[in-house]
Amino acid sequence: MIVRSWSEISNEEMSEESIRKKFDYQRGYRFYPNTYEKGLSMDTLIGWNVRMYVIDGVCTCKQAGQIWEVARGQFIDLVPGDYVFDTSSSPVHLMRVAYLPQLATI
Repeated sequence: MIVRSWSEISNEEMSEESIRKKFDYQRGYRFYPNTYEKGLSMDTLIGWNVRMYVIDGVCTCKQAGQIWEVARGQFIDLVPGDYVFDTSSSPVHLMRVAYLPQLATI
């Protein structure tokens, strides 16, 4: 998995609104915004492909012995699996986007 910069895909400032503009809800994209306080470590099972945007702060993602640090203005594509997400260095505001074609209405 590769951490990428928002500026690679958009000239707008990263925000929940600008992320939502990139994906069509009616085509099956779903949005999961969350804010977490500093100092958390969360075990999470991800069941589908997810793109995770860090709108503010820093989040460390760990899976199968690999570690990625995703900071403000960056995103990462996560595959299904068990993860540990850590916010030890700062609070974090995330937006996760999943494509669930079975929920498409058009």
